[in-house]
Amino acid sequence: MFRRSLQLGFPRQVVSCYLLFCMVAITWLSLGVVYAVYSVLSHRNENRSLLVLGQTAAEAEIVYLRQGASGLPDLVDRTSKAHQIQWCAITDAKNQIIAHTDPGKVGLEQEPPIGEQLRWGAVTATKSQTADAQTVLNMHVPLEVQGETFGTLWMATPGPDFWSTAKAAAEVAPPAILVPLAMIAAGAFVIRRMTGPLEQVDRQLREASVSNTGTLPPLTKLPASCSISVGWNRIVDALQHQQPDHPKQSIAERVANAIQGRKQRDSLQVLDHMVEGFAYTDAEGSIQFANRALDALLGTTSSTDSPTGCPIRDYLAGHIDNVDELGKLLDVSPERSARAEFTRTSGQRQRVLRVERQPVKEGSDGHLWSIRDVTQQKLAEEMRGQFIDSATHELRTPLANIKAYSETLALMEDVDIEQQKEFCNTINSEATRLARFVDDLLSVSSMEVGSLSINRQNVHLERLFEEVVEKVRPLTSSKSQELGVDLPEKLGEAHLDKDKVATMLVNLLGNASKYTPEGGRVGLIVNKADNHLTVSVEDTGVGIPTSELPHVFEKFFRSKDPRVQKETGTGLGLALANEIVRLHGGEITVKSAVDVGSTFTVSLPLYQEARL
Repeated sequence: MFRRSLQLGFPRQVVSCYLLFCMVAITWLSLGVVYAVYSVLSHRNENRSLLVLGQTAAEAEIVYLRQGASGLPDLVDRTSKAHQIQWCAITDAKNQIIAHTDPGKVGLEQEPPIGEQLRWGAVTATKSQTADAQTVLNMHVPLEVQGETFGTLWMATPGPDFWSTAKAAAEVAPPAILVPLAMIAAGAFVIRRMTGPLEQVDRQLREASVSNTGTLPPLTKLPASCSISVGWNRIVDALQHQQPDHPKQSIAERVANAIQGRKQRDSLQVLDHMVEGFAYTDAEGSIQFANRALDALLGTTSSTDSPTGCPIRDYLAGHIDNVDELGKLLDVSPERSARAEFTRTSGQRQRVLRVERQPVKEGSDGHLWSIRDVTQQKLAEEMRGQFIDSATHELRTPLANIKAYSETLALMEDVDIEQQKEFCNTINSEATRLARFVDDLLSVSSMEVGSLSINRQNVHLERLFEEVVEKVRPLTSSKSQELGVDLPEKLGEAHLDKDKVATMLVNLLGNASKYTPEGGRVGLIVNKADNHLTVSVEDTGVGIPTSELPHVFEKFFRSKDPRVQKETGTGLGLALANEIVRLHGGEITVKSAVDVGSTFTVSLPLYQEARL
């Protein structure tokens, strides 16, 4: 096929290669769609299985506490009928089956499954394959009552099979494949039109290459329809009116020289328009070429400050702060690659530049240098580090409180009812805090992979805001803050995702209370006009600096204000709130002044399809 394409000429080679690569791309895209669908179905199956396992485990512990082992077989039967599982079983502490969907296995020893091991906390799962290549997820979790393990809950659920995957893939395949096919056809048509002049130029050059008469056939001009034909016509004119300065240079040589010069100019132009700084130095370390991005990154904008001809050591030393690190970079053997990071201060802003040096080994002893601005990457790494520290604290604190209060309840012999209620309320509050943090993590994870979605339903707005206020009121009361709520008399209903909108509002009000000192004020103002609902959350807190306002909705971002840093947080709440508003087709804005307070304003359309 490739030998035949060589005979067709360069323009047709381009079209043939384009179509071949497009066929490969479509095949790869189809396989990708099937794999993505299979991954989504497997993930949903795992989540459903974990939910069913957790609910069944909690119910088994309650049944065992009330009825003992005699009530467990009925529980196993109800679970197997209510959910799509292969089998369900409960074993005692000696791994003997005391309840099974197959009564014939009661009294036998439960054999551990063989396959890929997975863990989610106390849950252990094993992925295995049946004889007919069906994936089965075997999961088990220990059962405890009053701190003692009395058995284990086992459950096996089937994974997605070939037909379910194919059916789900068939639903999304047409829009995912037909659009690229249409674009490929349009691209082939455009390429074919663009390569028309090239085909005529290629034909004339091939005729010249096979000429054995010692003279070249005449070159003809092309219709001036594009830059290629215009350029070719100029070459033909120049050859026809050749100067006597090069009497011994043939037409073919001059054509080759012209083409080579054009290629070099194009290559330099490409390098000059790249955002990454590039420079080439000779064996003595003198700069022979530098693109415009290099000047921009190092702050040299005037033509008199051109680096060409300047030693690379002196040029870099005059524009970066870490001179010692520069010396270490340049002291590395010239035959080896080297890399270092430097800081450059420009006004009040400090940037991090990564400098790399690569030896050019083909016909030269020089080096190729590249300079890249990695400031945002470093800031992202710093924010992720802060998030890990905050997440560790957010997880450890409620777990420690739950453990402490539960151990106190277990060890104290004489505890009055009021104290028991107080301890249980504290445990419930910490568990709710922990669950909210885990929900935020899962929501942000879904947001990053693009799978976060909303489930619209008719929502009674007055009831929604009442529930939100009740969730936030204990937080404001604990800090003696005034919680002002301004609602219109009649709000009616709206087509929204109630849970996610409530999560968004609780995040905004919780932040307002967290960063407002004791005795301050937090306000919730709601207005309804036409088809839009406007919600404003005001506070008299520490405020946000103007320089940080563009970043408040970024994941993991937290203000550098010491008053903010001393409060625990993950930097996920506002990012999640912004995504929820976007999915509803709305907009969220912020106004703030340091030591005055902040106002977050959310505008939501009451009846509109969600954005994808």
